[in-house]
Amino acid sequence: MHREMTFDEVISRWENRLANLENGHTFNLYIDNPFCVNQCGYCIHTGFDVTCNKKDFQYYYNEYLPSEIKKHERILNIKTPDSVYFGGGTASLLTPQQMEELFKNIPNFDDIPVKVFEGNPNNFNKSKLDILIKHHFSYVSVGVQTFEKEVLKQQNRVASDEDHLAWMIDYLKKNNVRISCDLMAYIGKGPYTSDLFRLKKDIKKMIKLDPDFIVVYPERRYLINAKERGEEDVILMLRKMLNQIRKKYNYHTHNNEQFEDPNQAYYNNYRLYRLTEEEYQQSHIYMSSGWPNQPKSQNTLGIGGYGTHQPYSYHGKDLYYMTVNNNWEAEYHEKLE
Repeated sequence: MHREMTFDEVISRWENRLANLENGHTFNLYIDNPFCVNQCGYCIHTGFDVTCNKKDFQYYYNEYLPSEIKKHERILNIKTPDSVYFGGGTASLLTPQQMEELFKNIPNFDDIPVKVFEGNPNNFNKSKLDILIKHHFSYVSVGVQTFEKEVLKQQNRVASDEDHLAWMIDYLKKNNVRISCDLMAYIGKGPYTSDLFRLKKDIKKMIKLDPDFIVVYPERRYLINAKERGEEDVILMLRKMLNQIRKKYNYHTHNNEQFEDPNQAYYNNYRLYRLTEEEYQQSHIYMSSGWPNQPKSQNTLGIGGYGTHQPYSYHGKDLYYMTVNNNWEAEYHEKLE
């Protein structure tokens, strides 16, 4: 169930929240980028096909998103966000000029301490990375998923260029920008044991490239739809395999007990990194969660969205609403219990 909020109500609720923000609570900004080159079979955040929606893509970035940011300036000028996250879809489809224009439109953008940009490694070039470096982005997150081209073909995804990925990781690290590379478990067809073998080869190859983070996302939907795989047993096998890799290659994990957000604690089981505790915290101030698992200490303002991409905003446990854009007129729908 939901009810529609007026934009005046949205502004009023945010003004009150930020004026009374508790110590240790964060204000996070999320910018939605709802377009993709491919509709990948495994993805629950698939964006609209940019090749079929070129006019909508241009209108979104040239007109709609700038106008939505402008509408929210009163909120963004109350307090500089603690973080900004450019998600999607595929944020890396933006051109260098669109990136600069977008960053310029966000009030006090260069003062935001934590900046995160995600995308497909094939869409990044030196010009785009140089813009992220110039604006002091904290880290870049890219979806590699697997190095097995046949598995990706089954999922309607183009494989990452390995030489380009290696260059990208090295270039960002040399310029003090952390990079996280995603891999996926259980997207290959056939016995789960062969898929884990495929994943282990992917991880070993990724270790040689040495990004700051390797994140393995278990695709649980494929297990649920294939009961013979034994969902929980297979998840435990994956965790056991990752723990063996941590010991062998000197990776460590975070203490899950201190995570207020159960989603963050869950996915932390599938991260490989060598950062110190302090470095890890600085890199992960922002961690978005869906209702009803959003942590009490987070306040996230989502801007943008198109069609089925409906970014959410929340005030800890006190308010949760989605931005709905079906005809280039934003609506704000509060989620009710």
